[in-house]
Amino acid sequence: MASKIGSTSSGSSPAVQDGSSSAAKNDGSSRVGWAELPQDLVRAIMRRVAASEGSWRRRSTVACAGVCRHWRTQVEEVVGVPGGSGMVAFLLSTDPPAKLVRDVVEHAMRDPEGKVMNDVAKAADGVVMSLADQISKMTSSLGSMGALEASQEHVESALLQIFRFENKQLSHAVTEATFELLITKLLLGILDERLSHTWSGMQPQGSLNVLLLKILDNVDRTSSFVVLISLLRPSKQPSLAGNRKFHKLVIQCLMRYTSVIKSIIHSVDLDSVLLSIHEYLQELAMHRIRRRAAIGNSPRQMILTFL
Repeated sequence: MASKIGSTSSGSSPAVQDGSSSAAKNDGSSRVGWAELPQDLVRAIMRRVAASEGSWRRRSTVACAGVCRHWRTQVEEVVGVPGGSGMVAFLLSTDPPAKLVRDVVEHAMRDPEGKVMNDVAKAADGVVMSLADQISKMTSSLGSMGALEASQEHVESALLQIFRFENKQLSHAVTEATFELLITKLLLGILDERLSHTWSGMQPQGSLNVLLLKILDNVDRTSSFVVLISLLRPSKQPSLAGNRKFHKLVIQCLMRYTSVIKSIIHSVDLDSVLLSIHEYLQELAMHRIRRRAAIGNSPRQMILTFL
């Protein structure tokens, strides 16, 4: 891959021309563009553009398909090629930049035929898992303030695009296990006090809290209840079993929806919710209730309140 990039930068003209270039008119129908590039090369270019947009000078840029052009233009050319929407699958398949996810989803929303959205939906579960990991990296690898703020902005924007209220196709494609992982990462990010010492402006915990509530508001109500109740189970998060702050946040989220249960009960699969409560209570046999007395009974009281 490196040799491919090197070979394109040595010449005076790009190896892959812009869409407007006349060099692509060999047989009148062929088009030399992003769709013809090796997939690993396209992914590498996308990541470099995502990380460096606005900071590259044209003369010092790899001469490959005019990578200095605006990021949205690059994305639309990749996913907008006739018959090439399948490229979305590989672009989103391996730890994609959050900015790429956001712009691909925005493009998919504008696709009248819905083909691009179908491709994005196939990769949605893996994409959300990757974004959840990026939240962890954001809170554990405290680097420059500007880079962290930009990273959080792109991750939050990408997640909001996936969990849009107007389009449930992507959120429905996310598995319960991945959704639980995402909510856990967000809750832990809200509790991470290190972030407050490295940020300027709005505190990151507040921003993550807003993101968490928006996601919970936009997803299927049953999923919200099932995942939140599951997070109270000691066996699910052994390392968090004694974390009262974590449980307090989960309980606050549950109370938010329990308080309006009468108005949303028609949209809740009660069988699934009651099953998750049953599984939680199974872990609270009498000997475990006594042992948990040391950390308080707030989780159990929350479940009883819901019932």
